[in-house]
Parts: sequence; structure tokens; C-alpha cells
Amino acid sequence: MKQVNGLSLESIKKIYYENDKFLKVNFMSNQSLFLSDVYKTYFNDIYAANIILYFSKNFHEKILRKRDFILDFNISLESFWENQNDFKIDSKVANISKDLNLPRETTRRKIKELIKGNVLKKNGSSFVWDHPFKNKKKFNNIYESQINTISKFILLLARELGYETNIENIQLEIKKNFSFFWFHFLQSELKYLKIWQNNLGDLELLILSIECFMQCKNPKQQINTSMITKFTGIPRATCIRKIKTLAKKKIIKKDFSTGKYYFDFESLSNPFMNKEIDIKVVDVFCEFLLIISQLINKKS
Repeated sequence: MKQVNGLSLESIKKIYYENDKFLKVNFMSNQSLFLSDVYKTYFNDIYAANIILYFSKNFHEKILRKRDFILDFNISLESFWENQNDFKIDSKVANISKDLNLPRETTRRKIKELIKGNVLKKNGSSFVWDHPFKNKKKFNNIYESQINTISKFILLLARELGYETNIENIQLEIKKNFSFFWFHFLQSELKYLKIWQNNLGDLELLILSIECFMQCKNPKQQINTSMITKFTGIPRATCIRKIKTLAKKKIIKKDFSTGKYYFDFESLSNPFMNKEIDIKVVDVFCEFLLIISQLINKKS
């Protein structure tokens, strides 16, 4: 059984399930904010965003590999921007398609769009990520948001384990070990997206489902198409079409007396209520927390 600092995956999962209601809402809120950010950043296209997350994950992995030869190599958030020209990440269509479980033609089409948007560059038969360092302020805001959210999870975990720490110390450790944190975060995120690509076949449906969940946590709460468009940034015509798909998949249900929709927590066909899928998601999330828990007792 995998252990880190005397903790096991099972012990982390136990803590998660004991705080399931709180953590699930916060986890979904985090996903809503993160996916909305990357969707809007990459041309309102979640598949283009997914490909860039893949490049970014590989980028931070390459930074971490420097410690194979230089033990004290700086992997902080500050160093990430300073060393921007030292690392180049390239990949081929076949590898991206396989790793993300995307059709090869879809992958090829999205890569062409990212090249037009000056995000990727062609390098022979491969493609190179043109790092978004011109948008440093924007991306720092995304990083700060994720660090803040994950720090809250880790703080809860620390308290459950009896560690004496605070959110400021956790955030400091994450920024100091930024590439370690961001690599493992993105690796978990890509696994999470792959789970839902396999089960929904459309990542825009995932964004819409999460938003419906967040807006309808109370069974009496309902949401309409205009609200979903506003919260997600997905065009209204697309929302109208895909909301019908969500209804067919028993994820949401229409209240014909109001014309609005609500999240269907009762449907056994709702994949978000499916125990097997939930276990896969929890495993991915808790494995990430287990790895990141190494940062908990640094300032204890």
C-alpha cells in the first residue's frame, strides 16, 4: 500500500468520506472555477484547454527532472517565470490523442487552432508549446486561485491528522515547491477529465453538469439556460442543445411548471451519482492529496 509520511491512500480516503459533503461541494466548486478559467483562456474551447494542460503537465515534469542532477534546483513559482526559456516541451498528435483519449482527428484539429492562436508551434512532426509568459499576471491569478483552494483541502487534512499548521504556511510551501505541486495537480486533473471523457464523451457536458450541480445543491434550487450561459461562458445556442443531452442522460431534470432545470440527485442513471465513477474520482483526488500531504508538516 502506497504511503507518504506514514499516511496511506486508504487513510486519506477515510478522511475524505468522513467529510464527504463539505469536500465534494468544495471540490466541485474548484472544478467549476478552474475549468471555466481554462475554457475562457483557450478560445472558449475545453478541448484546446485540455491539450494545453497536457503540455503544461509535461513542462513541470521536465522542471522536476532537473533535480535528478541538481538536488537543490529551484522549482518555486518565482523560478518558474525566471527560467521560462530553459525548457521546451514538444509532443506528437498520436501521443496527445492516446494520453487524453481524444479522437486523433479532433486532436489534430484543435492543435491547428492552437497554432493559429499562437499557443503551439509546429516543429517538424511535433508541436511545441509557446509558453504563455506574456500573460504572466493572468496565469498567476489562476495559480493563486488553485493554490488557495487546494490549501483549504490540505488544512482540513492537517487538522484531521493532528498537525499544527495554518493556511499561510501551506501556501508558502506550495509556492516554494510550485512545479512539484502543479505537476501533480495537472496529472490529477487530466485523469479526472479522462474519466469524464470516457463516461460523457463530451467535456462541455462536464462543465455544464458541474455548474448545474453547484447552482442546484439545494433540491429546491433551479437553473435556466441564461444562467448556465452566464456562469460557464458557453454560448446560449450550445447550452440549449447540450442541456437537452444532460436531461437525456438523467443528469438534470426539467420542471415543466417553471421551465427551469434542477440537478437530478435521485436518478440512478445519473453518472454523477454512479458509485463506480465516484470511486475513481475520489481515488484520483485522494492520491493527489496524499502526495501533496508531504507539504503539511514542513512548518508544523
